[in-house]
Amino acid sequence: MCCSFGSLRLLGQTTIWKMDGISQHYPILEQFYRILRGTDHQSLFGWSWNLGLGADQMTTFAYYVVGDPFSYLIALFPADQIQLGYQLLTFVRLYAVGLAFLVFAKQMKLKRSGSLIATLIYTFTSFSFYVSFHHPFFLLPLIFFPLLCTAVDKIYHGQSFLWLVAITAVTLISNVYFAYLLGIGSLIFAIIRYIDLKRKDELARSLPKSFGYFMLTVVMALLISAMVMLPNIDSMLNSSRSGATNFANGLKLYPAIYYLKLPGALLDSSSSGRYYWAVMGTSGLALLAMMWTLRHFKRFLMLNVTLILTFVAVLFPQFAAAMNVMSTPSNRWLLLSQLVFALAAGIFVDHISELVLADFKWFLGGTLLFLALVWIGNGFGFNLPAHQGVTYGIYLVLLLAIAYGLIAGFKGIQVRLTLLILVIVNVTSLGLGFYSSSYNDRLQIGELSRGVADHWIKAYYDFADRYLNRHDQSFYRTAETSDYYTSRTVGNNIPMLLGTHPIGSYFSVQNGAVNAFNKDLQNSENTMNNPTSNVDNRTTMSSLLNVKYLFAKQSEIGKSKVPYGFKIMKNKHKQPIVFQNQPVYSLDNKSGTALYRNRYALPLAYTQTQQLNRPAYQRLSANDKEQAMLDGTLTSHPVKGVKTVNAQKAGKIVPYSVKMNYQRSQRRSSSSTIRLTIGPASPF
Repeated sequence: MCCSFGSLRLLGQTTIWKMDGISQHYPILEQFYRILRGTDHQSLFGWSWNLGLGADQMTTFAYYVVGDPFSYLIALFPADQIQLGYQLLTFVRLYAVGLAFLVFAKQMKLKRSGSLIATLIYTFTSFSFYVSFHHPFFLLPLIFFPLLCTAVDKIYHGQSFLWLVAITAVTLISNVYFAYLLGIGSLIFAIIRYIDLKRKDELARSLPKSFGYFMLTVVMALLISAMVMLPNIDSMLNSSRSGATNFANGLKLYPAIYYLKLPGALLDSSSSGRYYWAVMGTSGLALLAMMWTLRHFKRFLMLNVTLILTFVAVLFPQFAAAMNVMSTPSNRWLLLSQLVFALAAGIFVDHISELVLADFKWFLGGTLLFLALVWIGNGFGFNLPAHQGVTYGIYLVLLLAIAYGLIAGFKGIQVRLTLLILVIVNVTSLGLGFYSSSYNDRLQIGELSRGVADHWIKAYYDFADRYLNRHDQSFYRTAETSDYYTSRTVGNNIPMLLGTHPIGSYFSVQNGAVNAFNKDLQNSENTMNNPTSNVDNRTTMSSLLNVKYLFAKQSEIGKSKVPYGFKIMKNKHKQPIVFQNQPVYSLDNKSGTALYRNRYALPLAYTQTQQLNRPAYQRLSANDKEQAMLDGTLTSHPVKGVKTVNAQKAGKIVPYSVKMNYQRSQRRSSSSTIRLTIGPASPF
């Protein structure tokens, strides 16, 4: 921990990612802190107008913090130390990952040396490092999975089923997506483990009795978790993600580059790319352990069957999509494979004294095959980044240590101690390879410097938000010009903390009705995670959604895509009110902020006396549809006693001259005329 995460500390950086870390996860944790401490004056089980167009806080935050027991510890930190809390909670989760695997290792009857080394391998993988610095709550399934497998094994051995009830209930409360993934993983483990114990004649309970306990577990866990789980399931089924993508993105096979980079990703996912979330980098000792168990195929039959099934499954996008709630082919399920890799390593260490020369020859052959695949995937060359070279160097030293053990006869603890040290170096290297630019020359640091996160939250709008809060006590919504911040993320949740009621929001679970509204009006900024965004700064949509104020860059005054009806706010001297840029290292937009006010913003709630004729409405263009909403309400079915009107086309065809930039330098240039459909000058 000190060597891998400490390198960032020495560089003055944090574990907060410049992308989703600061724009999604960190603001959510700070909002959760306010809810827990009572400073937000809102209940977790209440509605908030700060979440885009408005949303339920519990189901919105359930994907991130509600079911994460570690997130509640943030309430113990002072308000000015949330950044420190964010990082420490990541470390606590990692420690819990190791503790959970130790419980599993004990159930699998690994010895002390095998348990320790296997736990280090399981805890510090490319996947765990990757999510620690990008999506920390993804460490939770790494904690729950070994505990679920342990509880399943306890049932087969005649022990209490209540362990499985408790862990299953916590998993269901934690995250519906995790519950789906871990549920399938636990089912696969239950089947494979039953066959394994049946072969070894170690079952203490018959299959019918075990099955009965499993069914009872499901029922009890569902009853315990229902209050939180059922609203979350309902929310996800009616979210913007539901049915939004083709199964496996329509892929039958992955692109060729995915297969070429897979072998290298087995030991180093930082330099080999992370195509389709194929983040499975593990210790070189785990690779040697897998070679050894495969050589002794019948002795470790079910473990080897699991390994083979894992490596076959990773080849097909359909399996990844099925494990990803029947959507995109994301290989996040590979977090489950780390349990198999670590278990193989633990068994190998426990039986290392049984190695013979034939085993070592098998290692050499497997190593040559592995390096050949890496060579092919690297374009028939070994022009490797420094980190990858270090990874393979450590692997070869592991081979030498085992060779020495064969010669010396594995006497004493020297070889095991050597393996322990090399594994520590190896897993430390995995962490450094992800986040140290001096260690991995193909890497760009993606973490924020200390203090930047808190400063950006305060200075996000150059304090223009504070001005609005002082001078306008009414309810209003805000938006930004589309170029106010240019980011690789599709949204930012920081405005949620500023009381500006932004129409955009960046959450994994978004209201499907809001998404349908934006799609129907062909909002070009619409995405699953941020359905509304800034509605492409369209006049009528902004006004319909009660957008009263618009934040724009000072440098873009008179140039920005400002909707009709928005006038720049001026002081008593008739000069534009401009808020000086508040520099934020690597994040600010290098410009001050100007405020525009909308003359046509509708109130938050209003009534209509007419309903629109649905067939007539559906025949309109997107621009005409938003105009039609000013004349009546579109209902799901006709309402008796309410006047029905046919929406009229409001757009007009006008001549429009276009002159290309290169034509400006010509003295006589011919301009072409096109026909353009636009809305009326005033939407009201």
